[in-house]
Amino acid sequence: MTDFASCVFCGICNGYCPIFRCVSEELHSPRGYLSLAREIIEKDENYYTIYECLLCRECEQACPLNINIAELILEARKRISKNIESKFKKFLDFALKPKLESHDLDGDGKKCLLFAGCFPSLYVNNDEIMFVKQILSLLDFSKIQIVRGCCGFFFESIGMKELASKSLNLLTDLIQEVSPDSIVSLCPTCTIKLSSLYNIKTTADIVLEFLKKFEGSIEGLSSTVVYFNCPVDSVNRLAHQIIRMIPGMVVAKTVKGLPCTSLNPLNEEVCVRVLQHLINEFSNEEVQILIASSPVDLYLLRNIRSKKIFTVSSLSELALTVTGYFENVESITKP
Repeated sequence: MTDFASCVFCGICNGYCPIFRCVSEELHSPRGYLSLAREIIEKDENYYTIYECLLCRECEQACPLNINIAELILEARKRISKNIESKFKKFLDFALKPKLESHDLDGDGKKCLLFAGCFPSLYVNNDEIMFVKQILSLLDFSKIQIVRGCCGFFFESIGMKELASKSLNLLTDLIQEVSPDSIVSLCPTCTIKLSSLYNIKTTADIVLEFLKKFEGSIEGLSSTVVYFNCPVDSVNRLAHQIIRMIPGMVVAKTVKGLPCTSLNPLNEEVCVRVLQHLINEFSNEEVQILIASSPVDLYLLRNIRSKKIFTVSSLSELALTVTGYFENVESITKP
């Protein structure tokens, strides 16, 4: 493959890699992963370290030769994916058996389909789904149908393209059974995939709509926050608009979080180290709340808070707190 030959090992990419910045080891760098990918593709080797890569594509943006590093890593993952299906059994069972849960509320209002993908369902606790469900009910939706399935993005990220197509087809078949007035996705990354098929809203969309409806009830929350960017720019813009609506809340820093395609059962420890490294950069600052839109960031941040000194919140949890519909954001996010 020509891209392998194009690499001159200048090392510029390493400085942009979140993993290399944490561990400073050549094996755990874009050059290291590229070397492993070449061994896998050209020599049929099995190197499962290739699944460490976060697929953030920071290295590609930095590469002066525009080498498609992530695509080569994905091709290598595809070559060895059949050998490790057992590692992803939880995801396979989930994706190939999508489920529909109906929740009928009081009244004859609108009907909403709430899509809870792989990570909101398998990693983030059920509270986040309940927060969004509560917001939808306050926006006059009387029937909320929760779909638990996979849009296919996860399987694409681990090199299982056939399963990605199959899981998406199963999901769309299930969605066709419902005729909702609105579709809301809990995961911004899933929104990227599903927006080509449906008119779909993000959690940030409905949180902003909720806060505008109850703007007179918003209470001040004097706090300094760090916002973790997700892969969808429109969600990040809405998130900052939401934060600005809360009196006393100030964004001290915005950092790049992890998209859902970054995390897999073989690299959770690496993802933890990357986010811990980010937290260490502002742990001495007076930051009270970490806000995230990505389910992966929420899951990891709630499990790795340095000395439990931060509160971790989603946009929906924050909105319910400042409008008085949820007693205190800390009752869920702090022990």
